Amino acid sequence: MAVDDEALLRVQERIGQADGSDLQRLVDELPEHERRAVLARVVDEYSYRQIADSLACSEQLVRKRVSRGLGRLRATMTEDRT
Repeated sequence: MAVDDEALLRVQERIGQADGSDLQRLVDELPEHERRAVLARVVDEYSYRQIADSLACSEQLVRKRVSRGLGRLRATMTEDRT
């Protein structure tokens, strides 16, 4: 799934500041299931229920994937700054 500039801005707003190219790399490095969930929730603004339905999984699992994906992005950005 390609991530355009607007999508990167939405993710940046959600997790804090990062250079666009760095953020693109970090998003691309997320595990596929986390990347899809984060982009669907943050960028496309789908509800957890809509994402769960489209991925044929539970809403709770989608929430975990979004949380883990955003947490992984935050942690990686923090590591990159030090």
